[in-house]
Amino acid sequence: IPANRLFNHPNVTRETEETVRTAVRKLPSHIYRLLENGGVTISIGPNIIDKWPDMVKNGRLDAAAESLAREGGRCYDRDVHVWERSIVRGTLNTGSLNSQDEIRNALHHEIGHAIDDCQGIYSATDEALRCHQDDVKQMDPVVRSRLSYYTQDGKKGASEACAELTSYLLGSRDNDSIACFQNFKRLLPLVKRKTSL
Repeated sequence: IPANRLFNHPNVTRETEETVRTAVRKLPSHIYRLLENGGVTISIGPNIIDKWPDMVKNGRLDAAAESLAREGGRCYDRDVHVWERSIVRGTLNTGSLNSQDEIRNALHHEIGHAIDDCQGIYSATDEALRCHQDDVKQMDPVVRSRLSYYTQDGKKGASEACAELTSYLLGSRDNDSIACFQNFKRLLPLVKRKTSL
């Protein structure tokens, strides 16, 4: 996705392109086949607003759009998007380049969502929701609060937790993936079974 000249964002760097290519090449062969057979696409862009400039209304982003523009990636059904830079709060400007580890971790997380979709959205099954709920109940309240993105109630929380566990199983080792691996003890075996990782 080229930079949208409306915002004067820098183009995606060759380093990021190579990071994503290398990470995709290193996927286990059965995961690569699953994604390929499922028609999964992977794209890189400077920021989400370069892909969808209509998010900007009257020269600004509302709170929900700004939150999206600060994320490292997004997956819609089977379309994986990785963003190289976050929006600086209160502006349409991008900040510094995310580290290549952050970009790889975002890619792995969004691939986790794409795998979930290719597998019929297993994260929304009764089994997954029950495992997720039981794990959240057993967590120390401080840990539960710190992992609030993954511990929220219902399908959204289970979906994000499954994606982050998949990210860990694909090799990501950031604070969130490690904490999810350590704390979702019932959900983890289900993710391993569904992904064969």
